[in-house]
Amino acid sequence: MQILRAHAIKKADNIAYAMALIVALLCLSVGFGTPFDDMLREQRQQIHKKEPTGKIGVIAIDDRSIEEIGAFPWSRATHGQLIERLQGSGIERLAFDVAFVTESPDTAADDRLAEAIGESSFPVALALPTIDSGNVDNANMQGNHPIEKFTSRGGVPVSIWFEMNEEGAVEEIPTGWVIDGSLTPTIAGWLAGEPARRASLPIDWSISDEAIPTYSYSDILEHGARPEMEGMSLIIGAQSSILGDSYAIPGGRITPGARIHAVGADTIIAGALPVAPAYAAILVALLLAATAMLTAARAATARSAAAWSASDAALPSARS
Repeated sequence: MQILRAHAIKKADNIAYAMALIVALLCLSVGFGTPFDDMLREQRQQIHKKEPTGKIGVIAIDDRSIEEIGAFPWSRATHGQLIERLQGSGIERLAFDVAFVTESPDTAADDRLAEAIGESSFPVALALPTIDSGNVDNANMQGNHPIEKFTSRGGVPVSIWFEMNEEGAVEEIPTGWVIDGSLTPTIAGWLAGEPARRASLPIDWSISDEAIPTYSYSDILEHGARPEMEGMSLIIGAQSSILGDSYAIPGGRITPGARIHAVGADTIIAGALPVAPAYAAILVALLLAATAMLTAARAATARSAAAWSASDAALPSARS
């Protein structure tokens, strides 16, 4: 009888583990864990707010600048002048979240920008838009490259592509893409000084994009660099409802792409956010399910054992 009881307990344990495994696999197949992980990450980042490192700043092509300079896009001579105004400021790097992929009708303006890039005391990066093939996992994406006049003078092509989650929010930032056969740094990775590699890091959205140091393009053009810019890396990008280029971020807000790149760079500088992979919730579910099912199975076996004991105790009486 004891052998039968032990066999029943072992069988119940095996059934419990098998059922827990089936439940976990079903959850994994429907992506049950991903929203759970996203929700926990989002809530944690909303509660535990952080200040930016102060190493990354945004020069905003904003409504004020458009009003003062004129309708965008501006002459490339204007961008060249901005680079010149930033010389001697001690900034580390400057990146344009602006595409210069075709020659402009104004050759002199192109020459002015090329000269400014070539003579700059700090490196200058230029946006390299990619052609959306609908498959961001493509090992060799196609790109619209900055014109040779700028890259030959030292302009660094950087990818401005970032990924969105199933809800359409930007949650991760890549550090590099293979574009037209070459490993290309992303604008965030380049600003942070991160070597290009095919990897994506979760953006630490506990760093408020609204707290990133921001300067109006026209103000810098008129007055030059600010003293606090020393040691900073800057990104030039749109921050105007007229220009668009805004995307959803976790928490339901819409923010300009340049700010997303800036927070991504700040995340890298501060240290990549250690977040458990999406299947972590599945493993937790597996553990809980196994525990619950094992407890239920053992309780059922105990009840059966108690019934068998009562039956055993009754047998001698029946024989006497």
